[in-house]
Amino acid sequence: MLDQYRPFLLISILVVLGLSLLDAFFTLLLLEQGAVEVNPVMQYYLTFGYQAFVISKYAHTAVALVIIVLIDAIISSRYRFGSLMLPFCGFVFGSVVIWELYLLAG
Repeated sequence: MLDQYRPFLLISILVVLGLSLLDAFFTLLLLEQGAVEVNPVMQYYLTFGYQAFVISKYAHTAVALVIIVLIDAIISSRYRFGSLMLPFCGFVFGSVVIWELYLLAG
């Protein structure tokens, strides 16, 4: 059972990771234009440089996704909204990316 996951999980994970990387890229572009990082955790990693920022952003997202995948079966069987956790993460990251695109365009 532990080795068998729905294909939907893989697709959702790849979408969320991709959106997370887009978020990091657009954040760096906005920072170069004078924006300020308001997330204190990500601001901390920015003090070590852009590469540390992107790696930490990816690592934090990947660890959170692994935890979600590991508890997906438990959450989905107990709560109706459990299977919506990954799509919700994708929605949140997608919304952030759209907002960043709006800021970059303006």
